[in-house]
Amino acid sequence: MKLTHLPRSLAFGALFAAAVTAFTAPAAVAAEPQDIHLSYTVDTAYAVSNIITFNQYADGGTGSWWPASVGEGVSTIADPFAKSSANAPLSALILGLATDLPGDAAGQTHVVLMMDSAAAAASNHIAWGTLFRNTDEDQLAAQIRFVTGTTRDADGTGNSAQWDASLNSLYTFTGGDAQSGILVPPGVSASAWFAFGNVVPGTTTTSAFTVMAFSDGQQIGTGLASVATSSMPIPEPQTYALMLAGLLVIAQTARRRRG
Repeated sequence: MKLTHLPRSLAFGALFAAAVTAFTAPAAVAAEPQDIHLSYTVDTAYAVSNIITFNQYADGGTGSWWPASVGEGVSTIADPFAKSSANAPLSALILGLATDLPGDAAGQTHVVLMMDSAAAAASNHIAWGTLFRNTDEDQLAAQIRFVTGTTRDADGTGNSAQWDASLNSLYTFTGGDAQSGILVPPGVSASAWFAFGNVVPGTTTTSAFTVMAFSDGQQIGTGLASVATSSMPIPEPQTYALMLAGLLVIAQTARRRRG
């Protein structure tokens, strides 16, 4: 039955109820409102390029994104993708590259890990191969450079298979050697990932980390991760669309009543 077959008062009441539902629906419609923003403040003695970040989430998922580079001194890395406190990030590991550190041959490249500070202290001046026994540093550096420096087959060069394989290798490292390569204290395996702590809506949670450059682990900086959470969930786009539809229904009905 069409609404035009109903008494006007009943029709208006039904439409108004639908509009009210649109205004009260955000929590139900947006099961995971995007209310978390991540940022990392890094203070390094040397520039770090080809940065890629890895995050682990409450649902067991893992995601990555790459924010290019940071210069010498204080820099901020802002994650452009909002997260949900319903699936809050639990921990992070950030990889990058540094070249021409003191004492290097020209063009020498080092893998950089922005990592748990206790694990970093335990890996100070310990060779890469001692900590990460299943991963070749030069190969990992090449994969970091390839993934962060190119776009997956966007230029039609057919490199998508190589790009996918390189990214998968980075995931293998972060979920393998980086999870269990460091001994803190001796004999106890520890992860290079640093934890965010308890994410509470309406607050900002901070977590310290250390910037380490290998092959021979050396501290080249420090950092602070910030998880800023809105006190009120931010509705997802489909929620806004539903609210707008409700407004349009009310406006149209009001015009008909005036007519």
